[in-house]
Amino acid sequence: MLHVAQQPADGYSVLAVTTSHLIDAVRPKTRAHIIKDFDPIMRIQWDTTTVFISGESKMKTLKDLIDYGKKNPRFLKFAGTSPGGWSEIQTMAFFKKVGVEATFVPFESGAEIKAAIIGGHIHGALEELAETLPFVQSGKLRALAVIMEKRHPALPDVLRLRSWD
Repeated sequence: MLHVAQQPADGYSVLAVTTSHLIDAVRPKTRAHIIKDFDPIMRIQWDTTTVFISGESKMKTLKDLIDYGKKNPRFLKFAGTSPGGWSEIQTMAFFKKVGVEATFVPFESGAEIKAAIIGGHIHGALEELAETLPFVQSGKLRALAVIMEKRHPALPDVLRLRSWD
């Protein structure tokens, strides 16, 4: 990001922004600022975050999950791949919004997270739908909600949350 920020504004240097850049923007000593120093030109990708649990879980709905979490503070274990990064931020923000104290469990990869959910070692995760949809379709994982403006065409019966409303 710093390298691109130092290039002449001639239209030849382009930065692909990730959530790491956005997280970096809130740090007080950032040498380049993603919002002040760059102009967006296009969106390349749109991820759909989905709330997942085991397909064998006794919890069947998002309400079941929230109710369980409220009755058992800090007992719900939800995983992600970036402690202190976007994965933890979105997971903990989600649970704060719904009034649940959950525990974030970091893993090295999405594959490890899925194995831990299916194996019953953790309760779930907030992950991107594209990489998890085959597990939902097979019944190994259950999607409780998608976080997007409208229902996802691949999961038309799954609850839609708009910015965690």
